[in-house]
Amino acid sequence: RENNLKSINKRGMTYLMTEMADGKPINYLNQYVSGISIPEYKEIITFDFPKETEDPAKNDMDLLCKKLEEGNTIAVLSEEELKNIDFKTVKKKPLNEDKEDSQNKNSGNTDHENKDSGDKDLENSNLSSEDTPSGEYLYLTDKNAFFIKPDLNVGMGCRKGKTREELLQELKESFAENGLDLRFIKSISSAEIKKDEKGLKELALSLNVPLNFYTSEELNETIKDNGGKENFKISEFVGQTAGVPSVSEASALRSGGKLILRKRSANGITVSIAREEN
Repeated sequence: RENNLKSINKRGMTYLMTEMADGKPINYLNQYVSGISIPEYKEIITFDFPKETEDPAKNDMDLLCKKLEEGNTIAVLSEEELKNIDFKTVKKKPLNEDKEDSQNKNSGNTDHENKDSGDKDLENSNLSSEDTPSGEYLYLTDKNAFFIKPDLNVGMGCRKGKTREELLQELKESFAENGLDLRFIKSISSAEIKKDEKGLKELALSLNVPLNFYTSEELNETIKDNGGKENFKISEFVGQTAGVPSVSEASALRSGGKLILRKRSANGITVSIAREEN
C-alpha cells in the first residue's frame, strides 16, 4: 500500500506470508519500478538480472521464470512481463502430500475443483485451469506473490445515461486496441458535469479504482498548460455544454502522466489514457 502496488494473486501472497512467518528466505524481484521501499526483513534477497546475452530482454525473462519456478518469490511485474510469463509449468512434483491427494480422490473432487485454480485474481491473464487435466501443471501463482504498480490514468466522457456495461465495453476495446492491461488502471476521471452519472460510478467501483471529477476551470487550466486547444482533439459542442472543449484528454492529463491514447470516440463515449512514469 505504501508503494502504491497492487496484488494480483492473493493465493500466493497468503502462502508467502506463512513462509515469512516461519523465517524462510524470500526472493524479491523488481527490475522496472523505481523508488520501491520494502519492509525490513533480514532474509529477503534482491535478485539483480545480469545483462550478458545478446538479447537482454529474453535473458531477463528466462531468469525471472527460473526464479518463479523455484518459488518463494515476491515479484513486481511490468505489463510486458505479464504478457510473456506462462503462469503454468509442467509439474515436477506434487503440490499436495499423498495424503491430501488421496483425500481429494476419495471425495471425488479433481485438483482444480478443490483449488481456487490460482487464476481468479489474474482475471485478465491467459492463465486458465478449466481445461487443464488434474495434476498436470504447477501454477506459478501458488508459491509466488505478484504485484504491479498501476500507472494508467483514464479520462472518460459520455452522453447522459450510459451504463456501466457500455462504458466498460468501450474501455476494454480501447485497451485491447493499444495492447494495454486493465489491471494497470490507476484512476478514472471526467468533468464535474458528469459527477451524477451512475454508469461512471459503477464502472470505477467494479474496477476498484478512484473516480475523480474536475471542474471546467481545472480542465481548461490543464489544456492551457499543455499547449492550448491546438494540441487537443476538441469539441465545440462539448465546450458549450461542459464549459471545456476536451473532457477525456484533459481529465487524463489532469490526473497525471503523458497521453498514450488520444481521444477515442465510439457510441457516445470518449476514452483517453495517460501513463505516469515509474
